[in-house]
Amino acid sequence: MLYREWFVNFRFPGHEKVKMVESKMGMIPEGWMPSSVGKLCSEVRRGVNPSDVPADTPYIGLEHMPRKSIALSEWGKAGQVQSTKLRFLRGEILFGKIRPYFHKVGVASVDGVCSSDAIVIVPTRTEFFPVVLLCVSSDDFVLQATQTSQGTKMPRANWDVLCKYPVALPPKTLLDRFGATIVPMVELINNLALRNRCLQTTRDLLLPKLVSGEIEIPDVETVLEGATV
Repeated sequence: MLYREWFVNFRFPGHEKVKMVESKMGMIPEGWMPSSVGKLCSEVRRGVNPSDVPADTPYIGLEHMPRKSIALSEWGKAGQVQSTKLRFLRGEILFGKIRPYFHKVGVASVDGVCSSDAIVIVPTRTEFFPVVLLCVSSDDFVLQATQTSQGTKMPRANWDVLCKYPVALPPKTLLDRFGATIVPMVELINNLALRNRCLQTTRDLLLPKLVSGEIEIPDVETVLEGATV
């Protein structure tokens, strides 16, 4: 919603004092530059055979990516897959291109490999990251990906088309202000995603042992009786 307000509806802080001017992408605020997704980021294809990386390397397939959530807290292991995959680095954006209407877009919280059915998106400059992330994960961009996808049974998004998606770029001061708001949010989301992953791993290790009686929790009743609400 914040992205839409600033970059689509142009209701950014101080917009009342900025006049609208004509541009090749329509009316935009004075001082803003007409641009496109392809000028702010690029698709990166680092092909890798899973057998060439450690077997426990995180692997993100489309099945691990939630719908309409940029948090990627689920993944498998590279040792469980075979065909050529793509490398990605922590902080890069993954866009599910198969059946894009499923709206699977997220930020990697770890380094790893992903399905070749995902597009690895890397901003050309660090300060472009918040705009790129919120643009490619927006409903409008996903709709464009769906409408321009190729194929009938398994439609695929076409990056050569999507990179032309128009974006109005604000002056650096406003861009930095937007980033100062968004980046901490993304970092918090990634941090919580990793914590959830850690908690899930701990649960999976402890629960079977608790159920089987292999380990016990001493004085549970005493602890509960002394607990305060």
